[in-house]
Amino acid sequence: MISCDSLKLKNSVDPSQNLSENIALFCFNSDGKGRIEYSNQNYLFSYEARFQNKSWVGGFFFSLYGDEYLELEKKENNQMKLSGTFVKRLFSSVREESEKEMLRMFLKQIGKFIFLTKDKSELNLKNCTLNEKWHECSWDNGKISWKNEQEISQIKYLVDQHELFIEGRAAEGQMYKKVIMALNMIDAKNKNERKEQVKFNFFPQACLNITTNAKLE
Repeated sequence: MISCDSLKLKNSVDPSQNLSENIALFCFNSDGKGRIEYSNQNYLFSYEARFQNKSWVGGFFFSLYGDEYLELEKKENNQMKLSGTFVKRLFSSVREESEKEMLRMFLKQIGKFIFLTKDKSELNLKNCTLNEKWHECSWDNGKISWKNEQEISQIKYLVDQHELFIEGRAAEGQMYKKVIMALNMIDAKNKNERKEQVKFNFFPQACLNITTNAKLE
């Protein structure tokens, strides 16, 4: 007897194409405003972000601190190297090494997603299923799942007890006008319980062509 709640995806459904379409409106080669929330702190910033060869470089302006920058460099086997004053600023704001490791993990995981929006050929999804409205596949070192309804795109990437949650909404033209990226800790006893640890909110105002850095209309 076959359950209707969880089905193996049919051969006619291409999960990679489905996810590619799902993330098409996430633009990280962009300018805009944003907010970061962590450790009971909340900071507003404006930003400019560009892909440069194998790196993604974001310049952030905080009214209290001035300019900071973050560079995420893609290495072999989809690994991420972090650098920049923005990383130092985040790490200096927490005392516990576990909190620094959490921030490090968060930045590396969002780096993987950011580069995925640039080069969708690296999806290489395996063992895909469709559970209710959620597609779920094995990818990289964990599980990635996604759904799209009522012009809201949601993506979850699960590694061990941590879940990177991504949401795009308010689509306009070539991009989502609001992007949420949060790292959640999943309760070991109750898999449905999640505790938010850190969150980025991006509000892109201009999306640029990755090749030319020209504004997309």
